Amino acid sequence: MKLRYAIAKRLSGVIERRAKRTIEERFPALARDIADYRSRSPSTGCTYADYLLHYMWIRLHRPREVLECGTGVSTVVLARALMENEKEHGIPWRLVSMEESRSYYDAALGCLPAHLKNNPRLEMVLSEAVEDTYEFFRGVRYKDVPKGAYDLVFMDGPDFMINPSRTPLTFDFDFLKIVQESDRLVSAFIDTRMSTCFVYSLLFPGKVRYDFLRRIGIIAPVTRHDLADAKSI
Repeated sequence: MKLRYAIAKRLSGVIERRAKRTIEERFPALARDIADYRSRSPSTGCTYADYLLHYMWIRLHRPREVLECGTGVSTVVLARALMENEKEHGIPWRLVSMEESRSYYDAALGCLPAHLKNNPRLEMVLSEAVEDTYEFFRGVRYKDVPKGAYDLVFMDGPDFMINPSRTPLTFDFDFLKIVQESDRLVSAFIDTRMSTCFVYSLLFPGKVRYDFLRRIGIIAPVTRHDLADAKSI
């Protein structure tokens, strides 16, 4: 077990260094956005491997509306990819970024690069987190997510401990709520949250995979018709 962990850690390091070098060499504008944000942000953010994966996925699949659960460095990565798609392919975009912490929200507003400040296509929303349930699962979601025809959901929030006197909630509910209310195909990325990946692997059988080296979950495009109920689970 220790040997496997050591090998995985080494491979993760290699992937991270290659991703950082790729971003710096191939996507200098993206590299500048990341470096500028990280230099001023109290948030540690994701990894460069995550940034590259998110950026390349959006550039390839060209979503129009993205919901980000948990504002941070990833906000400028997602926005940069969407902006490049609009520039090259004429695809209009909308990015809604949700945050429940007032301090992180205020810090994020101050860390945005100049080209995103007051950009109407980027909506930064401060919202409390609330509990929600589906069958026998208890999750947490943002209360005030704007309505939209979302193609992609990025999950790195809210905090599971919305009520410190109770046990932590199990998973990020926002993706499930979006899917329940949409007739569109919706995809998702899950940043490190293995319990969220596990729940969604039960709710959408065969549609979820977890990359252990990058520590990110990926949900293939699904609709509410793919959603399992308690009996089938």
